[in-house]
Amino acid sequence: MAESSKGCIGGCSGLLALVLVGSLFVFGSCGSGDTKSPNKYGAFDRCETAIKSQLKAPSTAKFSNKNYFEGSATHTVYMDVDAQNSFGASMRNRFTCELSFSESSGTWSLQDIRVN
Repeated sequence: MAESSKGCIGGCSGLLALVLVGSLFVFGSCGSGDTKSPNKYGAFDRCETAIKSQLKAPSTAKFSNKNYFEGSATHTVYMDVDAQNSFGASMRNRFTCELSFSESSGTWSLQDIRVN
């Protein structure tokens, strides 16, 4: 009896590993990896990079309440950012990023960034 349960554990572990690897492949391709078409994940990444470049302590930035609106030429991203100021106090600000997407190069360009 103990022998058959060992066989199941080995077989079940192999099956579980196969399922995990397969799910990483499927779900790993759903993020911002598709750079040849505009998507909210690429817009979020570009906006976060622009915001971090303006912060006193970019490593403390935590992003939340992200919203994405796709326009005909310009895409708009709104997000809240909690980050430390120069005194070390955590502050929340709402940012708006206006972006455009180049189909030919597959890149996002920041048009405007504002603190609301």
